[in-house]
Amino acid sequence: WVSMWDTACSVLAVLDTANNQVSRQVSIPGRAPHSMVMDQEGHLWVLSGNKYKNKISHLQSIDPITDQILSSYEFLSEQYPFRLQINQQGDTLYFIQVNYTGAQYNNGLCSMGIKESTLQKNAWIPAQNASYYWAYAISPDNNHIYISDPRGFNQRSLILHFDQNGIFQSSFEAGIGANSFYFR
Repeated sequence: WVSMWDTACSVLAVLDTANNQVSRQVSIPGRAPHSMVMDQEGHLWVLSGNKYKNKISHLQSIDPITDQILSSYEFLSEQYPFRLQINQQGDTLYFIQVNYTGAQYNNGLCSMGIKESTLQKNAWIPAQNASYYWAYAISPDNNHIYISDPRGFNQRSLILHFDQNGIFQSSFEAGIGANSFYFR
């Protein structure tokens, strides 16, 4: 599966790796798909949208065998979710929402179970006042979550460490604009 983060795009491409050709395209409700994960039931979750190009964000699950949209959620126009991930069990989705004004609404790490029927109204781990999150990772060892606060990209990033229940554990500084994590 391939997504194209293009505001004119409202399809996913399915690749045949035997011949390196697109075998089919699957239409999705939103435009500009930018991240995908597979859940424990084998369903593909896709996050799409681009607030700054006036493309409302959508989250949908797709049956990769039948290409049927199983569920679809539309975000509010002022919301901008990105960086979709899933925990190791494959039952909880995570994504960041950013409010660049530093306000606390629509700002933080969001969590959603794959069986939930509505989007959460508030961030699961809200960003601090006058800040926002830029990147995060889920430790494969214990599902602990590490989040990068870029501090405006003009000083060292603050890395926040939370346990799997979203309880703050510790923090430390990293380089400017910390945007990815790797666990060994």
